[in-house]
Amino acid sequence: MLMQKKYSLASLVCWVLLASILGGCSVLSANPEPARTRPAEATATLPASPPAASPTPAPSSTPTVESHSNGIAATGENQHVEGELYQDDFTDPESGWSKSLAFDNYFIGYHEPTYYHVEVHAPNDRALAALPKQTFTDFTLESKVFTEPNNTAPEGGFRYGLIFRRTGGQYYAFTISPRDKTWQLLKVAPSGTQELKSGEQASIQGLQASDTLRVDVKGTAFYLWINDKMIAQASDADYSSGEVGFLVETLDIPRVHIHYDTITVREVELPSATRGLIYQESFTDPKSGWPESVAFDNSFIGYHEPTYYHVEVHAPNDRTVAALPEQTFTDLTLESKVFTEPNNTAPEGGFRYGLIFRRSGGQYYAFTISPRDMTWQLLKVTPNGTEELEKGRQDSIRGLKGSDTLRVDAAGSEFYLWINERLVAQASDDDYANGEVGFYVETFDNPRVHIHYDTITIREVDVPKESCEIIINGLNVRNGPDTNEPVFHVARYQDKFEPLARSQDSQWLEVRIASTLQVGWVRNLEEYFSCTVPVDDLPIKLR
Repeated sequence: MLMQKKYSLASLVCWVLLASILGGCSVLSANPEPARTRPAEATATLPASPPAASPTPAPSSTPTVESHSNGIAATGENQHVEGELYQDDFTDPESGWSKSLAFDNYFIGYHEPTYYHVEVHAPNDRALAALPKQTFTDFTLESKVFTEPNNTAPEGGFRYGLIFRRTGGQYYAFTISPRDKTWQLLKVAPSGTQELKSGEQASIQGLQASDTLRVDVKGTAFYLWINDKMIAQASDADYSSGEVGFLVETLDIPRVHIHYDTITVREVELPSATRGLIYQESFTDPKSGWPESVAFDNSFIGYHEPTYYHVEVHAPNDRTVAALPEQTFTDLTLESKVFTEPNNTAPEGGFRYGLIFRRSGGQYYAFTISPRDMTWQLLKVTPNGTEELEKGRQDSIRGLKGSDTLRVDAAGSEFYLWINERLVAQASDDDYANGEVGFYVETFDNPRVHIHYDTITIREVDVPKESCEIIINGLNVRNGPDTNEPVFHVARYQDKFEPLARSQDSQWLEVRIASTLQVGWVRNLEEYFSCTVPVDDLPIKLR
């Protein structure tokens, strides 16, 4: 027969009638060929390349492939989204990733229809897969990933996750270990692997379901997310840009198979709570960079599990400091939550503790509090001695009864000092321009003191504006600084005003109401309002 029974009559008519109009017609085969499928694993074994990181033999480079000109993977229905630098859902094996590479102990490649998989077939080994020919500096990197349980050994530990800023054998990696629900931030070099941060996260689904991993990378700061929750912040300055990709590592497990469902690289989008954040530490990880345990003749510094850093002094008239090493800062807002451990502090005698900043060797500034007499001090320390730049009394200091939040805003030669979210003083000195930050503890006639630092945070400097906020339900604003003067306005809770001056006895403040711009007088009492400037420094206004 003319068509050898391969096409039906209807198909032939379709072809003849529509060819000139449509340029062709979809024709169904009566005897279709079987669908082509790729093997689950590559059959060829390639020689191992030099290791990307000790001690595991991973490929030192990714095979050369064509890079998309717009930086967006041409996969399926994917479309460019504003702020998106790269995206792939692994539905297209031609999108640029290695198709199938088999080595002695591992395999990487596409797993149809929608995954990219990385397998490791030996204990204490690792494999990585990187997106070639594209490097990134600051970005948000995100991927949805899960373990394939049917091809993973039923026992043993392993971890997997994302790599970023990779150049050859050096890169950072953010990984999770699903069997013990832990995470790690690794710094990999040809000489070995350093754990910058680690912790536990109960939301890791591991072998039960997929997890979404995300890293926000901005300069030297990294923000780590698991399943849409930020779990840690870290900092390192050694690798500034590079490739992104995947890492799978076995510990005592002989086989693991990981599926990556998606990968997205976007313009960096720091969370609102961390905008301006330079450094933060909650002291849950003894490997975070602070001295772990250092004992001197009369003092001790180190981690105090589970969530503190402690500084002890064991002799009267002595002091010690603990500084964050290898990082210097110029202008900054420095804040820490700190308290005295009463059970390891002598019951009598004076002492003070607090923050140091702009430290270089034996010279630095220190903002301290003395809990037993409720005073504070701004010190200027040199190898030759200590100068008290400012001092005062603050009744809100909790001291031995609770924690205090200390904060310093350092902008050029200007320093703003805060205790428990209240500005207590402003000072100025221009001798020390930059340096390290850390902690300070000093004894007077106290033979033993033990201080716990709960957190430390460094942000871009936030110089306070001159304003006050009402912290009671109602505050009378009068025509003059006297209770006999008529009330013309009642300020409500969280209303704001600008402080202008104070009365000669400092019992009254002249203020400008933010909502109405009216000027009047209010009683100057701590329990009525909180100000971002020390009101005792306001000019005196006579009636």
